[in-house]
Amino acid sequence: MDDRVAKLWAEYAPRIEKAKQEDGRDRHRHFCDYLEERVGDFVAVPLTLNKYLLLSQEGLFDDEDGNDARIPVLRFLWIISPDFSPEPDAAARFVRKNRNVDPTPYPDLIREYLDEAFRYSPPRRETKTRTGKATPKEWVSSIVDLLASEYSWTEQAILDLPITRLFLYVKRIRIRLGSDEADFSSEADRLQDEFMRRANSKAN
Repeated sequence: MDDRVAKLWAEYAPRIEKAKQEDGRDRHRHFCDYLEERVGDFVAVPLTLNKYLLLSQEGLFDDEDGNDARIPVLRFLWIISPDFSPEPDAAARFVRKNRNVDPTPYPDLIREYLDEAFRYSPPRRETKTRTGKATPKEWVSSIVDLLASEYSWTEQAILDLPITRLFLYVKRIRIRLGSDEADFSSEADRLQDEFMRRANSKAN
């Protein structure tokens, strides 16, 4: 190994190892039911398929008056609240109770919450239509079908599990069946790629 590359590897090797350890701890965290999640000042539950599907409903976050930025934010926070109920009166009480919230920071905080939920999502696979066009698979039914087939879990049990856990289970199933790479570690992989780019530039 070139001395310059060896020196670079000495810099990156401990960082990559640390990232792998931290990522392992982070994955374990998603299986602990007793850790509190928060979005800003609000307590939240992990995003489940049921919650995701509810949040995805068209028109759910439309503001009737069209001029109150708090309404979409509070509706989102209500759905991910541990006190959530589908009763309209319960939602109205939550909105009234928190009507003085400053909505400004919440789009970014909500985006971070969603990004974390989808952190381990597998690559979208495509299917061919009758016309020959490739379209992304409908991923919710694909996950339900895979986990129900593999573990004999009920549909309701799958819909009620945190999405992050579901993605990690899908990953393990694919690895065991030989249809996916051996493992992944997002930050460690990023550092590995960064090392390779820098090492190649030094070697040339």
